[in-house]
Amino acid sequence: MTTRAEDPALSRRQFLVVSAASCALAQHAAAQEATESQALTPAEPSLRPGDVILSCRVNGTPQRLVIDPGSSLLDVLRQQLGLLSVRHGCADGTCGSCTTLVAGKRVPSCLTPAALCHQQDITTVEGLSPDGELTPLQKAFVRHDAVDCGFCIPGQLVAAHALLQEPIGPDPASLAEALCGQQCACDKLPQILAAIASVRSQRG
Repeated sequence: MTTRAEDPALSRRQFLVVSAASCALAQHAAAQEATESQALTPAEPSLRPGDVILSCRVNGTPQRLVIDPGSSLLDVLRQQLGLLSVRHGCADGTCGSCTTLVAGKRVPSCLTPAALCHQQDITTVEGLSPDGELTPLQKAFVRHDAVDCGFCIPGQLVAAHALLQEPIGPDPASLAEALCGQQCACDKLPQILAAIASVRSQRG
């Protein structure tokens, strides 16, 4: 007499059930692994016709953005990265309120094509004190009462930071000439120059 345990038909059904369950588990594991991989790997930005990719570092953080090739650096920083300290001012590069550092050099971001900043280090006023502490230059601006309405101050600080690294003469006239691209509607340029000069003297 044949028992159910020895029934070859029953063994076949068990085999098929186990195989189907194993296949389902393997598919579930593969799908979960793919989902986790996508979560760890940022999606590639989707390009529309005419768009380009801008890869750069802004205040030390890598950025990969889809931009219109006609966009200015000012527009990208404000509209896509939310860095509103970079101010809209004259729009012709004369006021200096949008001054930004690109590869350590000061530029008017309103006139700088963003596409030309590919693979460059970009610094706004936020990047001058990433730890949140006031820099000696910022402290000097406060000490010399160089801040009034504050609109131009981010650009003034960025320009002054770059100026301290530039080979300019030690006299006040040379300093004023080097800062000629920065304007202040509140007539605080004398105080701003005094603040920069004080930091220069401390550096020797």
